[in-house]
Amino acid sequence: MTFAPETSTTLLGRIASGDGVGFAEFERRYAPMILALGRLRRLNDRECAELVQEVLLVFFRKGDRFRFDPARGKFRTFLGKVIRDCATDILRRRTPSALPPEAAEELPDADDSPDVAADRALLALMRDDALEQMLESLRKRVTPETYRIFEHYTLKQHSPDEPLDGENVGRNRIYKTRQRCRAILREEARKMCDNDPDLRFGLE
Repeated sequence: MTFAPETSTTLLGRIASGDGVGFAEFERRYAPMILALGRLRRLNDRECAELVQEVLLVFFRKGDRFRFDPARGKFRTFLGKVIRDCATDILRRRTPSALPPEAAEELPDADDSPDVAADRALLALMRDDALEQMLESLRKRVTPETYRIFEHYTLKQHSPDEPLDGENVGRNRIYKTRQRCRAILREEARKMCDNDPDLRFGLE
């Protein structure tokens, strides 16, 4: 059976159709990202947990009325805006005594503003998520031995002259394995990354 990684668009389509399993998968994948961005915006632990729930509710409440059109922009940009708007609402609800001391500090330079930093962080987090799914798909599509060779010599970057579990694999086999696995990863990247080429890790 072929492993089919979920793209953000197909996952949102499942949510729109009322698929509870799809929403659970959405929460599993994106809740850690939302939490990390909440911390980046200097929300406290309670507020970060609140942020996760509020962002998820934006998608859940719209239910079958929600439609994301990838032709109009990147999902990363859309998700970032939802997170930013919810975080802003939480900050506005703070009482003055709840503000952290650093809130009174000078604003950072434009290039290091919360929005720029959050976008960079979200890109990094979504790259990690996409790579995890692509590697899982690769693992399903090749033999365990092939994946083990690719993981050892390409992902972990061991020397081709180093034996794998006491066995000399050979440079030619390592090269062919690397080429085959990279071709599969390029294919999975095209599926996974939708209209956001920044997530493709230079595999093209």
